[in-house]
Amino acid sequence: MSQRLLKALGGITSIAMAAALLHAPPAQADPGDHFNSSINVDVAGGGSATIASPTMAKDMKKAGIDFTTSPTDAPEFEDMALALVQQPSPAHRIVACAIMSAAAAVGEEALAAVTDSLDGYEAVAQSRFLARLLLCVKIAQLIASYLADPNARPLRAGTACGQAPVAVKEEITKSGGMFHLTAKAPAIKPSKMRVKVKCTVVSDGKVAVKVKPKKKGTTLRKALASKNLGTGIGSPSSASEGARVKVGFKAP
Repeated sequence: MSQRLLKALGGITSIAMAAALLHAPPAQADPGDHFNSSINVDVAGGGSATIASPTMAKDMKKAGIDFTTSPTDAPEFEDMALALVQQPSPAHRIVACAIMSAAAAVGEEALAAVTDSLDGYEAVAQSRFLARLLLCVKIAQLIASYLADPNARPLRAGTACGQAPVAVKEEITKSGGMFHLTAKAPAIKPSKMRVKVKCTVVSDGKVAVKVKPKKKGTTLRKALASKNLGTGIGSPSSASEGARVKVGFKAP
């Protein structure tokens, strides 16, 4: 592993712990549909943001998430990585994260470096959902820092986002009203993802993500083991500026 990468990984160990959970309000244009909504989040250079969608309908089988920023913030946004969390079943205690990058494909080298650094990482939050989301955003930050290094970028992704399914075995304890999630044995395990994620770079500063269950006829609630979509944005530790990102949820 390069010294530059080691420095990047070490410099953002505690950033994800300070991320705030932001609930997207119902869209003003369609007050009858509470899932369709949007919210603006400011992601500082080297920082992160976590976002939970409004509650999904019980019969929802697919959803869309749009990430959009202004032309002036587009260069910073391109170096960010996006995360989608899939909560684990109680029996297996494995949390799966889909990590997406608009600027470059996520290669095996980047994933190996990131997963090696996660063993023993702890996320502390008020709920299991948020602790798992913080873990996925941590992974997104590590990948963003790796891809922001010009010497480490494996290839340009064109109009498709680079994607990486990462599975992390968890150990959760509760103390003082807070949940402590410790990551154990992270690995690259596409088979652990129970959803299909399609990520597209629509234009400079706009990424569109489509999510649906792998199993035909299954609802998103069941596939994700959650009533909400949990997503996040990670900025590389080397970023000197951040970006304001509009995150929109919609039920296609």
